[in-house]
Parts: sequence; C-alpha cells; structure tokens
Amino acid sequence: MILLVASNKDVASLNIKKKILTHYPFRECSEKFQENPTYEASISNRNVRLVTLNTESVYAQDTTTFFSNLELVIFISRHSSLSGTPTLSVHTPGNLGEAELGGIPRKVSVSPANAMRDTLKAMARLKQEMRLDYEVSYECTHHGPSLDVPTMFSELGSCAKQWNDIKAAEAVAHATMEAVSRFGNFPAKAVLGIGGPHYQSKF
Repeated sequence: MILLVASNKDVASLNIKKKILTHYPFRECSEKFQENPTYEASISNRNVRLVTLNTESVYAQDTTTFFSNLELVIFISRHSSLSGTPTLSVHTPGNLGEAELGGIPRKVSVSPANAMRDTLKAMARLKQEMRLDYEVSYECTHHGPSLDVPTMFSELGSCAKQWNDIKAAEAVAHATMEAVSRFGNFPAKAVLGIGGPHYQSKF
C-alpha cells in the first residue's frame, strides 16, 4: 500500500490534498484516522490511502504503526524558509544529528530514490507547463519523522503566499500522483549525494 499523509496544521498540505481528491479517483472510506475522513483509490493496480493528521507531519513518528504492508509513504506538506523563495521541493525525512524537529536522533527514513526522482522531474515539467515562477529542488534531510519504510516529503513553499497558491498546489498534487502511478515500474539506479548547500538543485 502507498500512504499519502496530509496535516490539518498545514494549509499547503490541505490545498495539495484538495487537488488530489479533485483530480484522482479517491473514494471516502468508512473508517476515520484521528477523527478525520480517509480516502482510498487504486492507482496502477496499487492500493493508495490518503489520511490527514491533527499534528504537524514532522512529529508523525508513529503513523506507520497503524497501517500494514506499506511500500511508500508520501507526506504532502508546506516548505518553510527565511528567504521566502517560491519552491517546489522533495526530500527524505530523518535526522543525521539530534532530533530537533521530530523523528529519532541520528536516524534517517528509508529513501525512496526513484519516487523522489519521479516527483522532482514532474515538478520541473509542470513548472514549465503551468508557467509557475518557482524553483524546483531536492532538499537536504533535516527533520522527522524517521521511518523504517520508504518515506518522502513532497512540498510547496516557502511562505504563506505560496502555501495558498492553488495553482502551485495543483502542480505538487500532480507531481506526487505521477510518482505514485510510476512506483516500482520504472526503476533507475539510486545514488547517494553528500555535501553541498541545503538546496540540492544540481542533484
């Protein structure tokens, strides 16, 4: 199963979630998660579930304990930066050092390299097609959760103006779902990138 995770604490997340539910064949399930509706769909013959947290995504360390047979977890989320640069970004969560913002100290989630690659390539393409004035970049690992299943963040940033940009939220939604639809079908060689600044546009 592929799990998509949104957060009620995150306006960008809710905007991306809304676009996913608008454009893809999700149906509401009978059970709830943290008192919120859950949704599911079959995408490329895989079961995909969308749930919403009542907490910030970075603190969702126990989320995977509620689900079985997880192949991939994608948090749809805001990205924040002091510069406020409009950015569509992707990264693996976890901590190389202390856990200052969720997760476990010195533990990084399993990195779904191909899914991140597919999302980032789709973001770059959609940026052009939708004429979005945004940067597109990998981002360094820097916050929780630290999970034992392939996990990534698909983000819209970097300040309130962008979090409320519905057109950009739609781009993130489509890029995320493109990675979901391709998951496991078009594997490429994974590599490990070390060094450089916080934003890894060259990768």
